[in-house]
Amino acid sequence: MQKTRGGIDLQTNEDTRPYRFGEFDVLAVNMHPSTRDWHNFLFTLSHWLLPRTPDVNLIEIFRPVLRSPNSVWTDSLKTCLEWLALGQPKRILDIDPELLRRRSKRKLGDQ
Repeated sequence: MQKTRGGIDLQTNEDTRPYRFGEFDVLAVNMHPSTRDWHNFLFTLSHWLLPRTPDVNLIEIFRPVLRSPNSVWTDSLKTCLEWLALGQPKRILDIDPELLRRRSKRKLGDQ
């Protein structure tokens, strides 16, 4: 699981650093946390990432990342750029985005 850097505006309670679809083409994830190798990366296309709910123009904060290449994650930047040129519509997980909706945090003592 990979998480986007975050930040919250304390006055508006809005995300200060959301990533939007269309801001970049390729996502590179360094796999050091799971492999202990700083040279190990996996790549995917940004438009294959999961949308956030309720704003589907934003990319979901948490992204599932496998430890090895598959049909949507590759360890080859060249392969990822070939995928980009093909323009295939895919998702890194074929799952209803509603299932990923973040639940509000309950305060201690709330039932």
